[in-house]
Amino acid sequence: MDNENWFLKFNNSAFFDFNKRDIFTQLFYELNMDNFNFLLTKLNNFQSNNLKMSKSVLETREKLRNKLLEFNSLLDQNVSLLEIINKEKIILILT
Repeated sequence: MDNENWFLKFNNSAFFDFNKRDIFTQLFYELNMDNFNFLLTKLNNFQSNNLKMSKSVLETREKLRNKLLEFNSLLDQNVSLLEIINKEKIILILT
């Protein structure tokens, strides 16, 4: 497939117009069918990408997410410990 950018215009009004004898409806219908054929040809020739990198990125993301959850848990534990130490410090100062 060539690397040029491409786009297609679709107008589905011709598909729902029941007046098939109207020249404009026929013209829109033919244009849309040409565009659909072009789209299907492009998709048929479309070269897929290797998903190994995507899989690697997802695995790395999952590992990072797990590490963050682990660090968050440790942080919560240490904050709790710090609060206990501060309370004991206050008790010692007051006594």
